[in-house]
Amino acid sequence: KLLSARFGVPVTVGDAKFSAFPTELRMSNVMLGDIKLPQVVASGELSSLASGDKVWRNVDVTGLELDAAQVDRLVGWATAEPAARHQAFTLQRIRASGVGINGTPVKAPKFDATILVAPNGAVKQATLALPDGKAQVLLSPEEKGWLVDIESRGVAWPIGPKVAWESLRSRGIANRDGMKFDEIILTYAGGSARGSGDLGWTGSWKFTGTIEASGID
Repeated sequence: KLLSARFGVPVTVGDAKFSAFPTELRMSNVMLGDIKLPQVVASGELSSLASGDKVWRNVDVTGLELDAAQVDRLVGWATAEPAARHQAFTLQRIRASGVGINGTPVKAPKFDATILVAPNGAVKQATLALPDGKAQVLLSPEEKGWLVDIESRGVAWPIGPKVAWESLRSRGIANRDGMKFDEIILTYAGGSARGSGDLGWTGSWKFTGTIEASGID
């Protein structure tokens, strides 16, 4: 009931088990509209459960599979005005492991996500990372979209020849249509590349920009 009021879509729970010590709510087959959360474990503060604002410190989700439209809805909820949110409970941190996204032009690997939530319900920060630790994307909301900081080592190119760069660091601003890279720094084959540009992902992916390379064998 509280989630339905918060997100404005029907929410159902297939099964739920509650324990007071530790304070934990285990749920299975949770449907957030058409988004299925197979397993959800929420850890809370026992003293808050009898109050008007129930505090859940950690919410762990496993088995989440999404398509592009569902990702778009999640982004919409994350960027909604905090004043419009229903404050019957507080989430502090959401963690999702092994998230899969289907139907993207470039196949996306499964990743882990950690989302930090402000007291007013707004997303403070989101971290997306590969389970092997080779790549991490840090997202922070700002006026023009999302401030993005990417860092990776030994990850293969998503398109073209399957070769891996030694390291990659990039920063920029992303929105629903694409990302503007203010800085791209890449090391590969004994040399480096540096540049900036725009990546669009509506329809097919397209990168426009300038990259200067030196010393690459």
